[in-house]
Amino acid sequence: MSEYLSLHPEIDYKLAAPSMSSQELHMLTYNPVPALDCFRLPDQDRVIWVDSICIDQDNIPEKNHQVRLMGRIYRQAECVLIWLGEEEEDTASAFAFMRLLRDRIKLDQDETDWARDKARTQAYRDAVADVHNRFNIPTVDSPEFAALQRLLGCTWFTRAWTFQEAYLAREKSFCRGSYYLSGDGMWDVVRKLHYLYRCTQLNAYLRNIRTGVLQLLGANHYERMNEEVVGKLKISMLSLLTERRGSNCKDPRDLVFSLLGAASNDLEIVPDYECPLETVFANSTADIIRTTGSLTIFNQLTTEVLLRSGPTWVPDWRIPYDSSHARPITSPTVRHYRATGSSWAHPRLSPCAKELTLQGMDWDVILSVHSGNVTELCEWFIQQYGGGWYQPTNEPLGFAVEEMVCVDKAREYGLPSAYLGGENGEVSEATIEEMSKDFAVAAAGIHIINGGSVDDSFLRTVATTRDNHLMLVPEWTQPGDHVCFLMGGEVPLVLRHDQIDGKWRMVGECKVHGFMDGEALVEARGSFDPDHDTSDSSWLYRLHKEPMPFPVKDFIIE
Repeated sequence: MSEYLSLHPEIDYKLAAPSMSSQELHMLTYNPVPALDCFRLPDQDRVIWVDSICIDQDNIPEKNHQVRLMGRIYRQAECVLIWLGEEEEDTASAFAFMRLLRDRIKLDQDETDWARDKARTQAYRDAVADVHNRFNIPTVDSPEFAALQRLLGCTWFTRAWTFQEAYLAREKSFCRGSYYLSGDGMWDVVRKLHYLYRCTQLNAYLRNIRTGVLQLLGANHYERMNEEVVGKLKISMLSLLTERRGSNCKDPRDLVFSLLGAASNDLEIVPDYECPLETVFANSTADIIRTTGSLTIFNQLTTEVLLRSGPTWVPDWRIPYDSSHARPITSPTVRHYRATGSSWAHPRLSPCAKELTLQGMDWDVILSVHSGNVTELCEWFIQQYGGGWYQPTNEPLGFAVEEMVCVDKAREYGLPSAYLGGENGEVSEATIEEMSKDFAVAAAGIHIINGGSVDDSFLRTVATTRDNHLMLVPEWTQPGDHVCFLMGGEVPLVLRHDQIDGKWRMVGECKVHGFMDGEALVEARGSFDPDHDTSDSSWLYRLHKEPMPFPVKDFIIE
């Protein structure tokens, strides 16, 4: 195949083919002539693949078959021609600004050190002027910058299918009217905008590259991504779903199907446009758990999960991530905790795809939940349990609270190990003071010690349990909910038990202070086998290939 044409999302995609009847031509809602004129070669034929012509969109069996091949089509295309629409009055300014960014910011060691110095001294206000003077580029309130934002705000970048189109192609060209920019040039622009944000902390530089295709190809991989490796690196299906959730598409099933060609997992998901949407999401969730052995996908459950009628364990990929959702504790790319060691999840999906059975242990029950600042929390805990000592980890209660709400979040954001204390995980007052000053912590919104309130934006609150454990839980947790360690889980989960049918509903991830690295499993084995040497925890990291050394139960989650 020669080339692939990716059109602006507002185009209907029904391009005129020579074989179309007058009735079919009447169905066209967009004039494709500008795009075809732009790409027509003056002296030779040009072979271009266009989905709506090459795939009969109304023939479901053909569509199911062809969608499986889309990854191959994108990879084999000599170039993906990305049509962003006809030229507008500020298009020239947008492309001129991108050329300035590429020419004047080199991202060499000197400029990297300069940006780091600005960040370390938090001299962001001065840095705004310094950036303008150092690189002689327009400011964020200039017409040129506004033109660039309008270009990058084109809805092509937020469509579900456009990620594979751009990511898997060997070469790509972004076109707006008669203006062109190579794929390598676009990624370079994204890198420069991220650099400017690092220098100034101005969110304007990240506008329109925080979501969509540019977010995945730029924000998470901009330091190592270029035209030579784009499409060769495979990303896990969970990472793709996480980054692309809420993308625009006519058929929500494409939120899953559009990513299959780029995913690294050996998945059994087969495109089927006759399958109900809820079943597509359920099957893909179970398949990701099966292939990874991990329950990390549950970090994508939102507050709506307990309000809708579908399975509570299935993320709804139609809902984009925003501030109304609890910030995930786990990450699809970095494993911070090992609450169940190296155990592997073995999911069993019911025939109706509504219930998922997992194994684990019912560990504790939520007794009460609390919101407020650290001082109030300590006073409340002392009133309930007496004393200022946290027995489960044998440390002062204040330290336990600070470590839970501050250090765990530092770990969550992948901050340097210096923030995590010494070899034993100890956190000194000096370390805590330094953390509260550090710009990286401030940028993450972690101002929750020394009397500061637990940050509501995380949508988590503190709870205590029947056995006096202290934990962070989703704010919609209720007294009576259960804390469970399910095999394959990086962190514990809060589940709600139905006393009538014995089944469970998912509430969300939680963090139990002092029990995030297999301690609960060690206790369980010690209770089951009193002769076992509890100082030996090496077996925790063989659980993916050895049977559990103590009984576990089935959890049927609906």
